[in-house]
Amino acid sequence: MLGVLVLVALALFPDAFLRGRVFYYRDVHLQWVPQMEVLVRCVAAGSWPLWNPYASFGQPLLANPNYEVYYPTTVLNLVMAPWTYYRAFVFVHLLVGGGGAYALGRRLGLSRSAAALAGAAWMASGPFASLASLWNHLAGAAWIPWSAWAGHRAALRPTPASAVTWGAVMAMPVLAGSPEMALFAVVFGILFALGAARRGGEAARSGLAIVTAGLVSAGLSAAQWLPSLELARRAQRADLPAAQRELWSVPPAALVQSLLPARLDDLPLRPDVRAVLYDSREPFLRSLYLGLPAAGLVAVAVLSRRRAAVALASLAVVMAAVALGRHAPLLAALTTLVPPLGALRFPAKAMVPVSLCWALLVGLGLQAWTAARDRRRVDAVARVASAVLAGLGLAAVWLLWAHVGDVGEVLIEPEFTVRAPADVLRPVAASLSVAAAAATAMAVLAWRRPRSTALAAALAALVVGGDLVAASSGLTPVSEAELFTARPPALGHLPPGPGTRVFSFDYFEGGQAERFLGHHGYLLKVPREQWPVPWAEAAALRFGLYPSVLAFWRIQDGFRLDSVGLSPPPMRALYAWSRRALLTPAFRRLLQVGAVTHVVALHREGLEDLTEVADVPSLFLEDVHLFAVPDALPQAYVVGGSRIATDAEAGRLLVDPSFDPRREVVLAAGTPGAPAPSFSGRARITQWRPDRVTVEAQLSAPGYVVLVEAHDPGWRATVDGRPAEVARANVGFRAVAAGAGTHQVVFTYRPRAAVIGLGVSVATLAACALALAGRRPVSAAPAEPA
Repeated sequence: MLGVLVLVALALFPDAFLRGRVFYYRDVHLQWVPQMEVLVRCVAAGSWPLWNPYASFGQPLLANPNYEVYYPTTVLNLVMAPWTYYRAFVFVHLLVGGGGAYALGRRLGLSRSAAALAGAAWMASGPFASLASLWNHLAGAAWIPWSAWAGHRAALRPTPASAVTWGAVMAMPVLAGSPEMALFAVVFGILFALGAARRGGEAARSGLAIVTAGLVSAGLSAAQWLPSLELARRAQRADLPAAQRELWSVPPAALVQSLLPARLDDLPLRPDVRAVLYDSREPFLRSLYLGLPAAGLVAVAVLSRRRAAVALASLAVVMAAVALGRHAPLLAALTTLVPPLGALRFPAKAMVPVSLCWALLVGLGLQAWTAARDRRRVDAVARVASAVLAGLGLAAVWLLWAHVGDVGEVLIEPEFTVRAPADVLRPVAASLSVAAAAATAMAVLAWRRPRSTALAAALAALVVGGDLVAASSGLTPVSEAELFTARPPALGHLPPGPGTRVFSFDYFEGGQAERFLGHHGYLLKVPREQWPVPWAEAAALRFGLYPSVLAFWRIQDGFRLDSVGLSPPPMRALYAWSRRALLTPAFRRLLQVGAVTHVVALHREGLEDLTEVADVPSLFLEDVHLFAVPDALPQAYVVGGSRIATDAEAGRLLVDPSFDPRREVVLAAGTPGAPAPSFSGRARITQWRPDRVTVEAQLSAPGYVVLVEAHDPGWRATVDGRPAEVARANVGFRAVAAGAGTHQVVFTYRPRAAVIGLGVSVATLAACALALAGRRPVSAAPAEPA
């Protein structure tokens, strides 16, 4: 059945897998590719992959699970271009996910053909296929069915080997960096284990297997979750406001798209429509489609009253209620009962396990339909359900075309397009027509069922699978590799190497586009309908030096907004002050204190006190303006005096004209001291690596060596080889006290949680190897009867 799954994967993304194009959509080119470049540079420089020095004064690298440092396939980035690796990454995880659904179907007693349909249906379902642009969630989701498979197996045959296998599988979503998918994997594994234990009468031994697998999973993944948990605790990730946590909840009306493949996000939607459907952004999952003809088989499975089908349907309903987020009470209740769930974001992710339950129900429905003991009742259910679904699809197509003007008036914003509503809605009509045709074919098959069971099963699988593949094919856009390799012209106006730090405006953030550009978001010179390639907007963002792209070109950035909530409170305060200071003299002062040498903007208003060094044509409606920041502090310098202040007081001091940051530093704790009138000194960075910075400093009197990079408890320092305290300076930076004379100050990043976590994982791996040494492989448990 591997060949079937391979064909489905190739059909889903033919441009990528057969024509050599690359994935780029959304965060792939804006976040993932720069991250991988930074990770590879860390290793190439001989550093531990612990710290990213490029992102907003520096941020923890390993502790941010999005980097997937310990995920097994990440090592391939050392020998492959990131966009080439990502293409292979998507292909492999499509097969891992589809193979897991197939294996789980077999555990449930499905025939090979029914299990293969379940695997293919999950691979091609809208929620799972949409994850091709969400790397950590794709990898995490691919292991959910394997966790259920391993839990079921361990409960029926509780052996050390089965428990270790289950634990290893549950560890994979954690290492993949998706806490939500890891949670779903644990839930599915435990539920399937409990179901198997109840049926097999091995409750006590199965309970031991669950505990053992949990310990193995926690131990193997400790290298990732321990530093991530420590970072989240300090960054107060669990205290995210509800509006941020519940962003991208699925509106109840959007659930209709589970049966009708009406992808609206590519249309020039009215702002109020986009606000209702997608929280005024692109959707988190580009498609929720689960299959119109597939719904008939799901109905057969549920009405067959088989225990597994009822359980899967119930689980799907619960997960769908979670996906509704703020539109239903369940998620709020769960977050109240289990406060750590407040650290999770974007409820739409719960549609992924919904699609897995649906796919297994499709397989169960096919088996019930083709191997029914009560043929008459099952055929009646199949006929009625398929007829109703075909009618629904045909009615949707008729309604769209018969009232295209009314539908266009409700959905389409005329200012965003010059085309007629019929032309704008044609792609939606085409998708609905394919689904309606497939549902009609399924109805004909149900009413005129072939006598051959094998032929009936093959035709049903072809209709259901073909419909899903047609709806999800090309779901994630792809581009040419030149998107990544083309060098932005603005880079030619920036000094290369360390010492250059850039603040780049993000016009997606906080209404900045409306405030500074006079329109919503970024606009290209050419309207969307006339773009020469679908990735024109991505190219414009990269050529316009969007903040997250700077790291790809080895440029440090400063004061970038922390969108994932992992920055410590002092740095978040600095970001907030920088935003409030826009268009005021205080903004220039903060840039100077932050050693920001240049500013990239699409506007000039409020930046008159900076020096414009270049005006570069761009693909945007506006040109890219590059400014130099006069008198910016160097990244390393010395001062003779210090003041002690709370963060709020320090923020006011930093922008107070009476405070001279070249002579004094504001510390969070310690003893204040005025600088000596004759104090002088200098500092220069002699070694700059991601996890290690060496500064040579000369002071005429006792003072401080200041490094304008983010403070973190994991940083250690030595002065001339002797340990020294790393103080938090100027709210969020680093400083070390030094006496008069010439000194060598070495900053090294070694967070304890990372070291302890790696030790726990290595010890757990060794213990598992010892426990399994010399044991015979455990044969697979026999499948349950259908």
